Amino acid sequence: MKITLKKLLGYVAGLLAVVALFLPLAAALVYRKPVGNNEIVTTYTNLYGFIFGGEVTTQGASISGTVDLEGAVALPLVAWILLVLGTIGTLVGISFGCMKKARLANLAFLGTALVLIISAVLFFASKSALLTAVVGETLAENMAANTALGFGAIGTGIFAIVSAVSCVGSAILKK
Repeated sequence: MKITLKKLLGYVAGLLAVVALFLPLAAALVYRKPVGNNEIVTTYTNLYGFIFGGEVTTQGASISGTVDLEGAVALPLVAWILLVLGTIGTLVGISFGCMKKARLANLAFLGTALVLIISAVLFFASKSALLTAVVGETLAENMAANTALGFGAIGTGIFAIVSAVSCVGSAILKK
């Protein structure tokens, strides 16, 4: 079996999409508060806690504990659902390619690329929704300037975009 660049890009897209499903295990938010010459860093871990609702662990120099969320946060939940659909789409595109149905594989890869890019944009835009879920709306406005997305959201979005680019590459190449 000869592996062409087209097939290789499809396999890479599938692999990156599957890896992106595991990246929400990383930190969701990082809060940095300047205190004199030092900085207090608090990390809210496990983006899956935000996606499905439940416990979110806070870790920092002076604070450590768990925050119980009342429910799932809508924006990262929708982004994660789209990521799952994109992962399934890459697997469908790969299977169509293996069955020698190039036209269907190209359509599957192009549709999947669109879904993965939308998912990535939603992950990148979820900072205020995540912060509001943890500390409430009034404190979220005050903490927003010192808070950044963690690798759970950023990494997932980056892997989704790279997977989407690989999908497009696989779809537009002839062989």
